[in-house]
Amino acid sequence: MTQDHTASKPKRGDAAHIFLRRAARVAILVPLMSWFTSDVIKQPAAGLPSSFALFSILVFANLGGPKLARLRANVMIVLVGLVALIAGAVTGASDGVAVPATLMATLAISYSAVLRGYFAASTTAVIVPWAPGATSGTGVTNLPAECVGWLVGGTLACVAASLLWPYYEQDRLKSKLADVLDASASMVDQRWSGSGYSDEGMAALDASIAKLQSVYDGVLSRPGSGAPRERSLMLAVDEANRLRTALWSDQQAPQEVRECDERLANVTATALRQAAAALRGEGQAPQAEVINAARAAHQKQLADWVGSQAAASQVVNVYPSVASSFDIRLASLTAELVVLDVHHAVQDDSCEPAGGTQTAVTIDGKPLLDLQHRATVKQRISGQWSWSSPWFRTAFRTATAIAITVLIVRGTKLDYALWVSLGAMAALKFDASGTRRSGSQIALGTFGGFIVGAAIITLVGDRPGIYWVLLPISVFLAAYTPGKTSLAVGQGAFTVFLITMIAISHPGSYSAGEMRVIDVALGVSVSLIVSALMWPHGAAAMVRRKIAEGADQAGSFLVSAFELLTRGEAAAAQNEQTRRDAARAVAQAVETLDLAISQRGPGLEDAWEWMLANNTSAHLMYTGGVVTSMSTANPLPAGCQASRDELIVASERANTDFTRAVAQMAAADDAGHASPLGEQDRIKLWAATNLELAHHTPEGVAGLATAVDRDTQALLAKAPQRQTSELGRETIALAFAAGWAIRANQLALRMAVLSDASK
Repeated sequence: MTQDHTASKPKRGDAAHIFLRRAARVAILVPLMSWFTSDVIKQPAAGLPSSFALFSILVFANLGGPKLARLRANVMIVLVGLVALIAGAVTGASDGVAVPATLMATLAISYSAVLRGYFAASTTAVIVPWAPGATSGTGVTNLPAECVGWLVGGTLACVAASLLWPYYEQDRLKSKLADVLDASASMVDQRWSGSGYSDEGMAALDASIAKLQSVYDGVLSRPGSGAPRERSLMLAVDEANRLRTALWSDQQAPQEVRECDERLANVTATALRQAAAALRGEGQAPQAEVINAARAAHQKQLADWVGSQAAASQVVNVYPSVASSFDIRLASLTAELVVLDVHHAVQDDSCEPAGGTQTAVTIDGKPLLDLQHRATVKQRISGQWSWSSPWFRTAFRTATAIAITVLIVRGTKLDYALWVSLGAMAALKFDASGTRRSGSQIALGTFGGFIVGAAIITLVGDRPGIYWVLLPISVFLAAYTPGKTSLAVGQGAFTVFLITMIAISHPGSYSAGEMRVIDVALGVSVSLIVSALMWPHGAAAMVRRKIAEGADQAGSFLVSAFELLTRGEAAAAQNEQTRRDAARAVAQAVETLDLAISQRGPGLEDAWEWMLANNTSAHLMYTGGVVTSMSTANPLPAGCQASRDELIVASERANTDFTRAVAQMAAADDAGHASPLGEQDRIKLWAATNLELAHHTPEGVAGLATAVDRDTQALLAKAPQRQTSELGRETIALAFAAGWAIRANQLALRMAVLSDASK
C-alpha cells in the first residue's frame, strides 16, 4: 500500500460503542437460546453449538459494512461453519484422520485471511465449530442436535447483526477517504486555478491522510480483495495516497498552457468532490471516462500549442512549458483511477463488477494503465502462497498448533477437550514474545475466572433460577471486557460464563471449570512451544528483508521499463518477467509490514521509515507500469538518442539511490543503531524534503532535462517537413517520459535524505 504518514497507535477507546453493542446483543440472545434449546426443543446438546454460533458471529467476527453485504457474509459464516462442524465430527471419528484433516482445514481457513475484509474477520468464527468434533472423538453421535443448535443460533445471530445495533465500520473508512478526496480536490484547485502551491493546503491534506490510515494500517479485517467492492475500496485508498505526490511541484507555465492545465484541473477537482460525496452517500459517483476525455482534450490542446510554436519557430521554451503540464496530467491520471474505484466501491449490487466497462486508462485511444493487471483474488492468494510469505507462515503456524492439540487430546481423552484447541488459538500470536504475553494473560484470567465461578457455585448451590439471572450478566462481561479492558479479564469473564451456563443443567458442579483450567493451560503450552519453534520473531523480523527485496525488485522494474521505452521490443520479454517478480516482491513487503504493525509488538521502532520505503517501492512500480505502457501507447519519436541515453541513466540513478537508502536503513537496524531523530523530527524532515522537491529538480537528472530540451528543439526544427499534430504528440511523449524519470528520482532522493538523516 502506498502511504505517507506515521504509524497509527492502538486505541482502547470505544467511541462507536463497538464493545457495548456486541456485549448487549449476546447478553440478550445467549440466555434466550439456552432456554430455547434446553426447555423448548429439549436438545441440551444443541446449547453449546448455539452459543458458539452467537459468539462467532456477534463477537468473534462482529462484521460491519453495508446491511446487505453484512447479512450475506454472516450467512456464509453460518453455512461454512455448519460444514466445518459436520466435517470436524466426521473426520474426528477416526484418530488417524482427525489430525491431518484438522491441519489442512485450519490451514485453508486461516490462510483465507489474506483476502482481508470479511475473510480475515471470520477466520476464528469458522474454526470454532471445527473444534468440538475434532477433539471429542465421538463422531456423529450428537451431530444432529449440534447442527440444529448451530443453525438456530446462527440464524438468530444473522438477524440480530442486521437489526440490533449494527455497526458500520466500512462507512467510517469511506468517510475518512472522502475527506482525503475533498482535501485533494482543494489542492488541485489551489495549484492550477487559485493561488498555486499551498503549504497550508498540503498540511490539511496530510492530516486527512493520517486520519484515513489510522483506520487502515494494520487492520487485518479492513476491506480487501475477497469481494469486488471491497477490492475497489482498498484500491481507492491506495490511489488517494498516491495522488498526493502529483501535487508537489509549483512550476509555472505560459498563459496558453496554464489555461489548458486549468481546464483539466477543474474537471479533475470536480470529479474528486463528486467521488467524495458518493462515498458519503450523497450522490452518484462520477464516471471515470469524464477525466479520461478531459485529459485527451488536454493532450490535443497541448499538441496544438506545440505545433503553433514550431510553426512560428519559437521553440526555445517549448520543453519547459510542456514539462510543466506533467503534474496535472499525473494528478488527473491518478484521480481517474480513484474515481473508477469509488464508482465500483459504492455501486448497487445490480451494477457491473469491479473492472466495469472501462478496463484501461488511455492516451490517444491506447491503453496507458491496464486495469487487468491490478490484483485479483487468484493473484492475491497465489502471490502469498510460499514459505517466505508472512500470511502463509501465520496460517501454517496456527494450523500446526491446533493440529497438535487435537493429537494430544485424542491421546489423553480429556473432557471438554475443545478448550485445548481454542486456548491455543487464542494465545498464539505472530511472534513468540506476543504469544508469551497473551498466554500468561489467558492462563491467569482463566484461573481467576475459575476461582470466581467456583465461589458463585458455592454460594448459589442447587438453585438454577439464580444461575439464569447470572447468565446474561456473565455473557455481557465475557463479550465486553476483552476489547474494553484486557485479555486476562476477558478470559476470566468467559470462564465465569461457561461455568454459569453449565451450572444451569448441572447445579453445584465444578468439573467444567476445573477442566477448562487444565485444558486452557495445555493449549497455552502448545502455543508457546509452537511459537518458539516456528518463526519465533514473527512478521517484524521479516520486515527489513522483505522491504529491501521489494525495493530492489521495484527499482529493477523501473529500469526495465525505461529500457523497453528507449530500446523497443527487444526488452519486452525481460520487462514482463521483471514486472511479475517486482509485483510479487512489493506485495509481500507491504503485507509483511502491515502484519507487523497489526501485532503491535517489538521491532517496529522505525516503522514509519519502513512505511515510506514501501510507499516508494509502490510508486516506482506504478511509474514502471505507466512507462511500460507508454512504449506502445505513446512511444518516443525516432532519433533523440541523447534523451534515450539520459532516460536510462536517470532510471538507473533512481534505482541506485533508492536501493542504497533502504540498504543503509537495514544495516543501521541490524547494527542496533537507533535513529538520532525522534518521530516528530523525522516527520518535519519529511515535510521539508517534500517542500524542497516541490521547488527543485534533482541535480542528478539535470543532464536529462538538457538532453530532452536539445532534442525537442531539434525535433521542432523539422516543422516545415512534418505535420504539427504529429510533432506535438512526439514532443509531449518525450517531455512526459522525462517527467516520469524525474519523478522517480525525486522519490528516491526523498528516501535517501531521510535515510542519511536517520543514521
